[in-house]
Amino acid sequence: MVVSAESRPLDEITSAVRTASKVAVLTSPERPPEVIGRSLLEAGVAVDLAAVCSQLGTETESVEELSLADLATGSFDPTRC
Repeated sequence: MVVSAESRPLDEITSAVRTASKVAVLTSPERPPEVIGRSLLEAGVAVDLAAVCSQLGTETESVEELSLADLATGSFDPTRC
């Protein structure tokens, strides 16, 4: 499942992550990865692994695998995610 954080309330994103086996959340500068992570933690959602993918398809592409706690406390460049 793919959901966009730009146009959805955080509770809809949380519900999608809680119910689907795999979810890709497209973030935005207003809702960067750490905001999504904090929302999931606050809602008590259990996630085995989170990944922040940046600049996909470019020479500076990166994929960072994190725990949900690390995602929530991280700091990610919103122009790269």
